[in-house]
Parts: sequence; C-alpha cells; structure tokens
Amino acid sequence: MAQLSLGLDIGEVSVKAILVKSTLWGQLEVLESHDILVGESGIEGALQKCKEKFPNFDEISVSLDRRDIAQRIIQLPATNKRTIRKLAPFQMEGKLPFKGEALFDGCPLRLQKEGQNPTLLCAIEAERLAQRSKLVEDVFGRKPSHHQVDTLAAASVFLREEAHSDFEILADIGSKKTTISLFQDGQLMISRLLLYALQTRREQKFAKDDEGEKLAKRLSTEVKRLLLSHGADISQLSRVVLCGGGALRVTFAALLSEELSCPVTPLKSSLLGQRGAHYT
Repeated sequence: MAQLSLGLDIGEVSVKAILVKSTLWGQLEVLESHDILVGESGIEGALQKCKEKFPNFDEISVSLDRRDIAQRIIQLPATNKRTIRKLAPFQMEGKLPFKGEALFDGCPLRLQKEGQNPTLLCAIEAERLAQRSKLVEDVFGRKPSHHQVDTLAAASVFLREEAHSDFEILADIGSKKTTISLFQDGQLMISRLLLYALQTRREQKFAKDDEGEKLAKRLSTEVKRLLLSHGADISQLSRVVLCGGGALRVTFAALLSEELSCPVTPLKSSLLGQRGAHYT
C-alpha cells in the first residue's frame, strides 16, 4: 500500500516542504513541493502555511541542523538497523558533551581498512530534539516519525540518483551556511560545515557577482584541503555537484568551475525534478 510522507526542511530563512508517495517496492514519487519564506509570523507561521498546503499525509520527516549534531562511527553495517538502534545509546554514552538522544542514520562511510562497513551514528541534545519535535507537533498535531541530519539528506539523494567515479564534491549552499562533502567511488568520506553563505539570485542576471566570486575562492580552498586530507589533489577531482538555494544563483557554477578547473553542475534527481537543486 502506498504511503504519503511529508518532508520538512526547517531553515532560518524558509521552510521547504515536499510530499512523497512511496510503495512497498521502494519506488518514490514526488507529488508536490513548496518553499515557504519565514516572515513576520516566524517559523510557526511558515509551518502553518505548510499544513494548509498539505492537509493529508501518513507521516512526517523533519531535518535537523548539523550544527546541533555530534557524530560517531561504529563498526556495524548500516543494513543492520535493529541492532544499531539497540547499541546506539551505549556507543554514545560518556562520549558526548551533553545529554543526548541517540539517532540512527544509515549513510555508510568508507574507511581505509578493507572489509569494514561502518555506520555513522548521529546524536543531538535531548532538549533540542524535543524543541524541534514540539514545534512540529504544535502545528500538525502529531510528532515527527523520522529525523534526518540536513547534510546527510542531501548526500543520500546524491548517492541514490547519480553515477559515481573517483573523487567528487557535493556542495550544499545555503543562505546561512554551506556544507561540502567529499565522495570517493560513490562513498561518503567526510563532510565539513562552513559558515559561508550565498543568497539566491535566480531571477536576474548580473554582469559581475562579487559575492559569488568570493565564495567560489573560499570553497576552492576548502575543497583542496579536503582532497589533501585524503591523499589526493585537485587533478583527481572529477566534478562538483551543487545543491541548496544558493546553487540557483546565476553564474556561480561557472565561477566555481573556473576556480577548480573541473565541471560544476546542479544536483539532478528524478525524485526532485528540475527544481531539485533547491529542494535538497
């Protein structure tokens, strides 16, 4: 039986909402999506507008800001979800600077040792998780069924929808922060959160984009550092894929491509359609 899932990416500037139909065979279909700006009524007001646009669904999935997340790698395959859920509290206990609520995320990481299939565990402060859940419950009348770290949500789409080879970078460019993730042969190696941002400008064309040029130079430096940390250099980078609202800014892909001397393209997804770069 098909299930309707409402995904909410709650940001400081806007709330992105997407309604997805899933089947028992794992097929996914996007039915509708909206990007609602956070105005004078705040995040609660934006969520109320989401509720009006999506009156019917079976479950809610909510993103979590990576700035609130602590991470730990455990040596268990991501497919063994039941065991991971049981072990998660013990794996995190005594290793967090706060009282945590262990969360599971099944995005496998590649380590140097062969034969290992590690899983990335994410934890968030219990109070912060309760605040995010209550925010959604107060508007929709139900608690979120799932939580997902915003960075890993974009990585999951990238891994699912794209063919991969060599070293690649996924850059999620927001209006408050940017995350760059390094992939090797289709495996997530490392992600970095940067306090660089780029406002979306998709309606106009600019002869000169000083802000875009500055970010392109900064990202170029950070990308080279990531590659160097994994024993690679810029000549081994096959491409950069952009997502997030800032990725829609006119001329930015060309600016970054010039800095890195490699192809730079928006994230394409059969799930998300032509506006996929904005809805990751």
